[in-house]
Amino acid sequence: MRIAMKVGGVPAPCEDGFDGEVEDYVISFATPKASATSPFAESIIENTIAVYPNPAKDFINISIDEVGFEDSYSIYDLSGKALVQGQITSSFTRVDLSELPSGIYLLKVLNFDKLTVNKIIKKD
Repeated sequence: MRIAMKVGGVPAPCEDGFDGEVEDYVISFATPKASATSPFAESIIENTIAVYPNPAKDFINISIDEVGFEDSYSIYDLSGKALVQGQITSSFTRVDLSELPSGIYLLKVLNFDKLTVNKIIKKD
């Protein structure tokens, strides 16, 4: 795409020797890939992460194909306050939600330095 500007008028195609500016831009269209920072994504990295049940009552399960050395999870309320945190040490982790009131929360899972964010719903 070419954008041209001319002082005191409109530039003609292939015009030269005018007071103004010409800028060339390339615009690429591609199919977007899921990002590890996409909010509310269920499984967005190569290593599949499943969170269930959702909605949940007393607990959620985090299931990961491959666990890293420093994997962890955190649950936040919608104001960004961290409420529950823990380490993921196996491919199956159960997280207790019984102390949380009903509502919508964000579950952040760090797996091999890749972050996924899942929306979870806690109901009574």
